Amino acid sequence: MQDANVLKSNALIEASYKLTVLEQRIMLICISQVKIGEKLTDQVEYSVSVGDLIDLTGTSSNAMYKELEKASARLWRREIWINEKPNGEGSFDRQKGTRWVQTINYIKDEGRVTLRFNTDMVPYLNDLTEQFTRYALRDVAAMTSSYGIRMFEMIAQWKSIGHRIIEIDFLRDAFVLGEKYKLLADLRRKVIEPGIEQINEHSHLNVSYEFQKTGRKTTHIRFTFGPKPIQGNLQIDTSPTPSTKPKSENKSQQGPKKVMSGPRQYTEYELSKLARPGETYPEAIARLSRKEQKEMDV
Repeated sequence: MQDANVLKSNALIEASYKLTVLEQRIMLICISQVKIGEKLTDQVEYSVSVGDLIDLTGTSSNAMYKELEKASARLWRREIWINEKPNGEGSFDRQKGTRWVQTINYIKDEGRVTLRFNTDMVPYLNDLTEQFTRYALRDVAAMTSSYGIRMFEMIAQWKSIGHRIIEIDFLRDAFVLGEKYKLLADLRRKVIEPGIEQINEHSHLNVSYEFQKTGRKTTHIRFTFGPKPIQGNLQIDTSPTPSTKPKSENKSQQGPKKVMSGPRQYTEYELSKLARPGETYPEAIARLSRKEQKEMDV
């Protein structure tokens, strides 16, 4: 099970939803069963058993059967709100609300859940040609923080760049925090630091972060990450543990650095705002350059 891979549209990773760790494990195991090249429909049934969960996490308990039953009942009601169409086809006029599954059943005698994805979910899991993310299920298998799993996916989108800047308001919306952790100190203590600790402990990545300001207000988080050093067939972290303590908020933010350019230069901050989900900086610049050229030709 840990050798399986998860393939998701970046639009799905960027969506707003709330799932518990067990609910996420159920969904990720099912998503990992979607075969590349095989036409997925909303009639295909996927299955997750207690044995699959034990294989994935390496742990078991007598309560796992009951917990799986409860999680399957909750999943039937779980909503997801999506902003982007799959395969870079653009944005919706307004957030699209749907559900993860259209049917789900718990087979008590077998300790197994069977489900079918909602029709609206199918395009985000199949026939993906661009703006998608693939990662090993083992990277999130042992995580016990739902925020850690979500943050890992958001970071994995930008693995070829090594850093990502995320707006705090966007993060709050994606995690459906509502009125929770409105103070930055609480958000850092309850969401950001526990999530990063899980990523550093269980995944193949080392991650650190710092807050960034717009004027006097702290508005963004910059994540910096890279693979842990590999020795032999094992991934062994021989580097100092990256600090998850943000830089002092009293220090002024350094001026923006100019990065790659097209008809004009862009700062890294500008690109973090203009790039589409999963789009690398060079890809974003190429797209923006084409757009600017068309406007100049008119």
